[in-house]
Amino acid sequence: MAVQLEAAAGSLVCFHSVLPHYSAPNRSAVSRHAYTLHATDGRAEYSAQNWIQCDAALLARGFD
Repeated sequence: MAVQLEAAAGSLVCFHSVLPHYSAPNRSAVSRHAYTLHATDGRAEYSAQNWIQCDAALLARGFD
């Protein structure tokens, strides 16, 4: 069952990686800016089906 929750401007919203979530299209004349941070344990098996992919040159260093 989906539950709609509104987040006020300036809110921080955190999701567990297995929680399905959705953001509807912005139908306002005002831009909706958002910053996202996706973090994973370096030992985790990262799914090739995940929509976020990067190559080895873009991986963060020093977090082993």
